[in-house]
Amino acid sequence: MESKKAVAIVSLLTVLLAFFALVPPASYAKPDIRQGRYYIMGGALEACTQLGIFPATFWITPFQTRPPDLTPLLMTVNVTASDPWFSASNNGWIVNLTIPAAAFVGVYHSWYDNTSELWFNLQHYLPSDGHGWIFLNGTGDVDCYTFNNDTGTYWKSPSPKAGELAALTGNTPYVGPDGVPGTGDDGFGDGTPDPRGSSIVILSSWLRCEWAKPPFNPTFSELFDIQWPVVFTTGTAYDIVDEPASEIDGANATRSGQPQEFYAGLDGYAPVAWGTPYCDAYIKYACCWSMLNIYTADYGDLDVMFAITYKLMREDCALPDIMGENEYVTISDIRRAAKAYDQYDESWPSKPTADPLFDAGADVQDPRGWVSISDIRRIASYYQKQLTPNGIIQT
Repeated sequence: MESKKAVAIVSLLTVLLAFFALVPPASYAKPDIRQGRYYIMGGALEACTQLGIFPATFWITPFQTRPPDLTPLLMTVNVTASDPWFSASNNGWIVNLTIPAAAFVGVYHSWYDNTSELWFNLQHYLPSDGHGWIFLNGTGDVDCYTFNNDTGTYWKSPSPKAGELAALTGNTPYVGPDGVPGTGDDGFGDGTPDPRGSSIVILSSWLRCEWAKPPFNPTFSELFDIQWPVVFTTGTAYDIVDEPASEIDGANATRSGQPQEFYAGLDGYAPVAWGTPYCDAYIKYACCWSMLNIYTADYGDLDVMFAITYKLMREDCALPDIMGENEYVTISDIRRAAKAYDQYDESWPSKPTADPLFDAGADVQDPRGWVSISDIRRIASYYQKQLTPNGIIQT
């Protein structure tokens, strides 16, 4: 009955919004591009894991009983951009990025694991500022190809440093003598420079994981709390576990990002100049990485291979385009949310299994693991609005 009500409300909203579409769009704030707040407005997180004596699990961690979509608005970052500066060694202009630790909100999730029969609680956090670089002239080679074994992370072909150590386990990769990754003196890249607006971001983040097993251990206890590097690229990210002693040996993933829009001009619009109001409206980052032989006091060593995609949208540009249709909200976005109406996520302590139709991508209003009518209304309020180089417009 509730689902029928939701569909009826959606139908009414669609009719009303079709009328209001004739109203000229309101003005939107245009903050200084040198500092902006970004929301995660799309993406996914998947991982292969093997903990101690428990059998390996493939591509279901940390979201065990529902798709791996990330919840929009739940994760936020502030980004401070420097003035462009010229790199003589790279023969191009570069913008430095700083991601302040104090304003970073990473993944937080609790779930029940059927394999180990344990509850887990995960928190990704940033104790020190992260750093990034945007290449303005298409001179950066930002791809990240790696493999991992028990001794660390190594560059993999077609990296120019294939076979060389990239980083010891838990550390971030060496960025070369010039201090900028992707410039030819480090292991980033595949030999072909990437388009203007391409970028690398490196986070010296940490990951805290806790476990519980009621009634034996009814509250969460620390499993580990360690440095957990995340290396994002707008190019290709690839990683493979090459360690015969690991049960996840051979696990691998490839993910792709997308350069800074609308500066890059790759989404159907002519590129805009750096410094114009919407040159940095959104960007997509990808990361594939492994961490092996993580010590835990209670359950032995842990091996993890993970793959992440993040679509970052500037706060004033954060359209709930949950279908990913070129930053344009259509009836398909509203229908997707309506399908998930009144569905709940897996959550501690009493819900080990997500509702069958729960969709984290539709939880856009008040991220709390529940798709309510307020989520549907928020998406509907953006019906037929599109993000363009001139801001959000009504089509």
